[in-house]
Amino acid sequence: MSGPDAAGDPATAGAALALQLAALDARSWAQLLRSLRRANLPATAGDLLARPSSDLVAGPPRRDLCAHVAADAATLAALRADLTLPATVHALLGTDDTAAADPPAAGAAAQPAAAAADDGDGDGGGEERAARRARDLRRSRDEERRRREGAEARAAAAEARAEEARAAADRDRAALADRDAALARAEEATADAVARAERRAAGRLSTLEDELAAERRTVEELRRTVERLRADVAALRADRDRAPAPPTTAPAATPAGSATRRPLHPPAELDPDSTAAARWLADRCDRLVVDGYNVVLTLRPGRPLEEQRRWLVERLRPLAARGPARPLVVFDGAGRTGGLRDTGGVEVRFTAGGASADDEIVFEVAATDRPMLVVTDDVELRARVQAEGGNVVGIVHLPGIADG
Repeated sequence: MSGPDAAGDPATAGAALALQLAALDARSWAQLLRSLRRANLPATAGDLLARPSSDLVAGPPRRDLCAHVAADAATLAALRADLTLPATVHALLGTDDTAAADPPAAGAAAQPAAAAADDGDGDGGGEERAARRARDLRRSRDEERRRREGAEARAAAAEARAEEARAAADRDRAALADRDAALARAEEATADAVARAERRAAGRLSTLEDELAAERRTVEELRRTVERLRADVAALRADRDRAPAPPTTAPAATPAGSATRRPLHPPAELDPDSTAAARWLADRCDRLVVDGYNVVLTLRPGRPLEEQRRWLVERLRPLAARGPARPLVVFDGAGRTGGLRDTGGVEVRFTAGGASADDEIVFEVAATDRPMLVVTDDVELRARVQAEGGNVVGIVHLPGIADG
């Protein structure tokens, strides 16, 4: 019989027993675990048994538990007394199961022996029947033990599966908790993003409303400015209509620079759309008004605006020196004179208060009865100037006018 009693050195026998227990098949190991959990084991072994069955299937935890069992005499005694353990485990533990089987066999043999004595048969027939009976009992016991071992193995397997299911459920619950936490964080982040977007939208809406209000105020100011200009033009027209008409004279006989009714009419021998006619008008007009950006963007395109403005003023300086027409250049915009401080007699005017250069030119023409010559290619401005009695020539004639 094998077991710790068969070895001379208890430590060596314990180590050998630990190795044999660790090498048990799965069913025998499960039944051994079940029996150990019912026993009152020392603290360290009890801590190992408290672990899930899946942790004790193999590896260091299983070997550690086997070492503790093999080293504890009380645990070994309890296991040897547990008849529910399979024969393979009892064989390793050194359990003597013959004593458990002998009493019933001896009792069973005693009855046939007594019967044989009563019958006067003392030749050994009763011993044979007793031995046969003992074998039958041992066979029945072994079959019962095998059935019990199978049930316990199935129960141990079911318990292991239940333990694994519980562990899986714990893992699922932990994963679900993690997902819930992640979802809560995502919802919080979404709420924060929506709140920030709403705040930005509210701020942008407020800014747009302020800009719209400012634009409306600007439009209202422009409307009032236009109304004032129209009122001034209407008053000037009324004053002009009330003024007595000067004596009628032929346009050709009008001396240069003298007062006359407008518009002026060049002599018939001059082509009205010629540079000669434009010079004739410039020599007889009180003022030459130039549509600034209309001229420079046509004659000097692609240059910086300051350079274009300076070029135009320099181009008109000879005309200002020669007279009699006083050059006036009108540009859109206010406060952008730049490098135009020294203009050599050429008046440079930038519009203000949201008014356009076209309105300024028309107002300049309408504000006097003196002959006025406007240089522009803007069709609408030409019509407005002619409606106020001014003369208009195209941009192409400006160089000839300036050169004289």
